[in-house]
Parts: sequence; structure tokens; C-alpha cells
Amino acid sequence: VQQQVDRMAEELKLNDQQKTKIKALLEEQNKKRQEMRTDSATTPEQRRAYLDRACADDPELRQAIEEL
Repeated sequence: VQQQVDRMAEELKLNDQQKTKIKALLEEQNKKRQEMRTDSATTPEQRRAYLDRACADDPELRQAIEEL
């Protein structure tokens, strides 16, 4: 998460308050993804649809998740 925040901060010239908010959002996304991976009631199609939405603007993140 910190690497993503650092990259975004550099590219977007984020201030400390913005970095804090972005970090919280990314951590929440990670938590939801982890919950989804461990939820046996979630179908593969549901997981793919979630990733399509969650990673729509970040193909690198999508690739990293799929490699897990």
C-alpha cells in the first residue's frame, strides 16, 4: 500500500492530508479483497466482477492481485 501511495503522491503531487486519505482507501480496498478471497460463498464470477470494478483504472494492481 505504501508503495502505491508514494507513487500516487509523486505523480499527483499530493499533500500529507491527501496521502493519508488515499492510504486509508487503499487499505480498505485490500481488506475487502482479502475478505472476498476468504469468503467461500463468493463465486469466481463475483470475484472477477469485483476486481473489474476495483481495479478498472489500475491494470498493474489487477495483475498483482491475479498473481497472488
